[in-house]
Amino acid sequence: MRSYLLFIALNTLCCTAYAAADINQKYCVDSKTTQEFIKLLTDHPHDTGIVRLVALKEGLCNMINQHHVSIHIANQLWDTERQKMFLERTKRNLNRFSE
Repeated sequence: MRSYLLFIALNTLCCTAYAAADINQKYCVDSKTTQEFIKLLTDHPHDTGIVRLVALKEGLCNMINQHHVSIHIANQLWDTERQKMFLERTKRNLNRFSE
């Protein structure tokens, strides 16, 4: 049940953060979003999904700031990875509940 609640919380955060603003310079320096991701990472340091998304956000923001990647490409990568993690967790949780 705890992992299911974590799953819901993480997906809510990720979907809310993503729906509120695409990845851009303002999103990258938004302290509230950064604090939410850091809290999730601090609370669940061994959760590879959280680690992956936090690392991806940080990396994409750095690449945007250094003009190595466009915001459009960053948004595509973010959305793809977020969806992939969501599907992985959904599949894993469905398997747990069906056992």
